[in-house]
Amino acid sequence: MKRLVLSSFATAVFLLSACGDTVENINQTGMEVVSEAKDLPKCTDGNEGDIAFVKKDNSMRACVDGEWILTTSEGSSAADFSCKTEELKDKSGLKIVCNGDSIGVVLNGSDGKNGDDGKAGTGCMVTDKTESTVTVACGDSTMVVDLGVSLPNDTAEADSERTPISLDSLVGFTQKGPFLKGSTVYLYELSDGRTLKQTNGNFTSNITQDNGRYKFLARDLVSQYAMVVVDGYYRNEVTGKSSNAPIRLKAITDMRKRSSVNVNILTHLEFERVYHLVTRGDSTGKKLTVKQAKRQAQREIMDIFNIKLDENTDAEDMDVFGTSDADAALLAISILLQGDRTESEMMALLSEISTDIAEDGLWNDSTTGNASRTKAQIADWAFTQDLSKFRKNVAGWGLGSGVGRFEPFVNNFIAKNYGINTCSQVDSTKQTVQNRYSKFNGKQYECFNVNRTGSPNITWVQRRNNPYLNDAVTYDYLLDTRDRKVYATTKIAYYTVMAENLDYEYTLNSKPYGNHCYVDSCSKYGRYYTWAAAMDSAGVFSQNGYGCGMSVQCSMNLPVQGICPEGWHIPSTEDWFDFRHVVAEDSAYGYGSINDALAKGFEKWPDATNKSGFSVIPAGYDSNNNFYFEIRTFKASNVDSLAYFWASAEYSIAYAERWAFSAEKIEYDNKSFFKAGALTIRCFKNF
Repeated sequence: MKRLVLSSFATAVFLLSACGDTVENINQTGMEVVSEAKDLPKCTDGNEGDIAFVKKDNSMRACVDGEWILTTSEGSSAADFSCKTEELKDKSGLKIVCNGDSIGVVLNGSDGKNGDDGKAGTGCMVTDKTESTVTVACGDSTMVVDLGVSLPNDTAEADSERTPISLDSLVGFTQKGPFLKGSTVYLYELSDGRTLKQTNGNFTSNITQDNGRYKFLARDLVSQYAMVVVDGYYRNEVTGKSSNAPIRLKAITDMRKRSSVNVNILTHLEFERVYHLVTRGDSTGKKLTVKQAKRQAQREIMDIFNIKLDENTDAEDMDVFGTSDADAALLAISILLQGDRTESEMMALLSEISTDIAEDGLWNDSTTGNASRTKAQIADWAFTQDLSKFRKNVAGWGLGSGVGRFEPFVNNFIAKNYGINTCSQVDSTKQTVQNRYSKFNGKQYECFNVNRTGSPNITWVQRRNNPYLNDAVTYDYLLDTRDRKVYATTKIAYYTVMAENLDYEYTLNSKPYGNHCYVDSCSKYGRYYTWAAAMDSAGVFSQNGYGCGMSVQCSMNLPVQGICPEGWHIPSTEDWFDFRHVVAEDSAYGYGSINDALAKGFEKWPDATNKSGFSVIPAGYDSNNNFYFEIRTFKASNVDSLAYFWASAEYSIAYAERWAFSAEKIEYDNKSFFKAGALTIRCFKNF
């Protein structure tokens, strides 16, 4: 038995297939002959199954699935047939078996007779047979069919899955975010679809605009398989800015039905896996076609990120500016793998994943366990991000028709890695993160709508359940994505302010820096911060307060974000003065004094039923972990019953400005406060 390479003979048999061992007369008297491939009629449902002979390249082609397929192309999309010939027991001809089914028989009738009844026929017959070929006569035409003799592995020739093609042009988009003008794109010709070896044919193009688009002019290639590589700077969808260093991404593609190839994160990740499946085979040793390998690799990569797609979209067709689910999945994966990594760190991660999945399609790194840790780190990073910022970045480039719904894919990845449900509706049932590699392991979250007055935004949060807010006030909420805590906010005149004290744990080298709680009362009083921590002296979130601290005189550009969430800031001296003024003067609030406006919380402490909703809590101050405040009853004469907040202003190298609240007044403390001491913080929203 010999393996039959799909040829004109096999194709003729396919098109007149029959089940089982039924003998069929194979008539092929109406074969069309054309001069060149371009002269072939359009392949449609109407002529599905027709075969034609192309004189210029001496080839047979079959109309299958809307395309004229070279019948010598074993791996073509005519169907992935595996065919062989079996000589009939009576030596009267050959039975053709494809995928285990007998699809027909060519009888070797005597004196040119053909058919199971021995009568003369005008169809095909075997006229000669050698160890490696069969000669078949069809009407007046004669053709030689290669039987594909098995050879030892070390002497096996390249598979015949190769179709020389002439490209009018090849275009596409190179994307991480889009690669920038000046990036270089390389097109490498591959010899065939079984070895994927590079030939001497390679071409170069340059990206001339900041949209990542490239173009190769007309090219003749020895096969439909090629590798496209891009090298350059790109727009970072996480930061919204250009990358600080170049990266290199690649794609392998079958250009038989395409003139456009996109290069992106997915084409890069699948590359090594596709190469392994094609050249070495799957877990059973079966070698896949490029198309089969790409589809399998894509499914496996999507599984890594817990993504299920309904459609079969090739990676080189996906676009981060597209609006389909596949496009959105690409953007989600691109964002997750970028994270807060440098370019070299991201490329190292891509290399780790692509190398690990090459052999078995799994990212598990069983030797070091890094995969589980890295997935947890990716989930932790995504959990602390405002995804709307990335949407604005990509949409703001104005390079596509829109931005797909990538957020559900990101949120699902987080949920799967944390062992919790995704948030789809408000649910106060707390869910506990269960991932020992996550820094949030053991913490509890609930689904909450953080947008009270706008479009719903239901997401995981840690609610503080502050009992001292004013129930008569309709609060909005600020989600601090850094730790998923939410704070009630209120609008007083033209100021939007936090109605609760900040409770963000500022850390350096994974240890708390310059902040702490009063016993276990963080949710009540918030945290107490040194002035250096309040200013974010390490520059973790911004540079405006960088280097500010004890024994240092610094110059700050207002507003100072400091330890506040993005878009908010530590109130300046001017903020506090003006805030005090508008609160007392704005008759719209019905306040006759600052006392009525802000300090009613002291009057009925701990009910905090102040009319403005600002809810001042007499948290006092901390000096060397000695807390000074009265938490039970208000005493007007007791200075310890005051509340103090930092301002973003210095008094000297050792002292910074603080503002004091009492039941009677809000004022600048002209004595100021020791920078090494600790006060609470109320953040103001940027205008």
